[in-house]
Amino acid sequence: MSGWQLLPGRGSLRGMTMSSNPYRGFRFPPKVIQHAVWLYHGFSRSLRDVELILAARGIIVSSESIREWGLRFGRIFANMLKRRTRCVGPYLGSDGSEA
Repeated sequence: MSGWQLLPGRGSLRGMTMSSNPYRGFRFPPKVIQHAVWLYHGFSRSLRDVELILAARGIIVSSESIREWGLRFGRIFANMLKRRTRCVGPYLGSDGSEA
């Protein structure tokens, strides 16, 4: 029998562990990747714009890498933004009446 069988209820292969760090194996530190994804998605910048902004800060990275980071980490970034935003209702003054 093969050693690559699925473990029951786990969804992973025997002998293979999933890393809890999604940034593992990348050349750049997580802060750089997060900043690039933030610029790209948060401000609707083009890949070239993000590349130039990072280059102005001394970080040389290709637009293709930024694109891959956006695809891979964009959903994580969007989920973090959703958790941060609060429901905005009508503004209530100090006396409790609507302004």
